[in-house]
Amino acid sequence: LQIVKEILTQYGAVTRNQCLNLRITRLSAIALTLKNEGYDLKGDWKGGDYVYTLLSKPVPPPNPRLDVSKQMEKLLAVYD
Repeated sequence: LQIVKEILTQYGAVTRNQCLNLRITRLSAIALTLKNEGYDLKGDWKGGDYVYTLLSKPVPPPNPRLDVSKQMEKLLAVYD
């Protein structure tokens, strides 16, 4: 799974033959797992090989610890 993620992130696409050369035999199952994680992938036949193209990666949820503006609003409300 991690190798396929890295290939998609670096090159924007991964092929069935690339994965077979890396001894990864369940690319369709990996693609389904990635889709369930929020990756937007498009699969298509190109030149006798099946290619998954990365359309977009999942947007990570905001980190509440980094949302300083809300914390500041709460602090300032105490002093109002």
